[in-house]
Amino acid sequence: MNVDYAIVERIFAIEKRIIPGNWLASQDSSGMEYGRKILCNLSANDTAIDHFVLRARMSSGSLDKVTIQLDFGLPTSRLRAPVYRLDLNPTSPHSNGLKPGDPDSGRIIQPGTTHEHSYRDRLSDARPDGFGRPVLDQLTDFGDAIAFVCATLNIVNPGDFPAPKPQGILL
Repeated sequence: MNVDYAIVERIFAIEKRIIPGNWLASQDSSGMEYGRKILCNLSANDTAIDHFVLRARMSSGSLDKVTIQLDFGLPTSRLRAPVYRLDLNPTSPHSNGLKPGDPDSGRIIQPGTTHEHSYRDRLSDARPDGFGRPVLDQLTDFGDAIAFVCATLNIVNPGDFPAPKPQGILL
């Protein structure tokens, strides 16, 4: 997908508000729930911002393993480009590509290391989220994560992002 990063930069800069969505179960083909997900639109000056959606997903049984991502594209389409993502306490490692002169070039981010991806660090336009940086702030749960993301993205109403309900334990 072609992304106009000048538009993305303008959207990052303006003050935004969350338009709350609803948490939904993510299910495999047999109907077994394996997590939760939510999509929230954004607005600025009481007007919805087209083509940007803030989404979150988490595994079943966990409120401290979450991904929160800002996508550019049509919410109902698979043609979306992630322009920002926070991975809180991820369960698998992440390997950065090579970026000459960057201290995070080639870094392997270990499981449990909270990190963020921004289009500003992209290795290519084809992979705007392919380069992660560890987050130095101590984020311990969903509330910390959404507050951090909202501060990073200039979203002024983090308390309006619906908190996930407690889930069963995945065995």
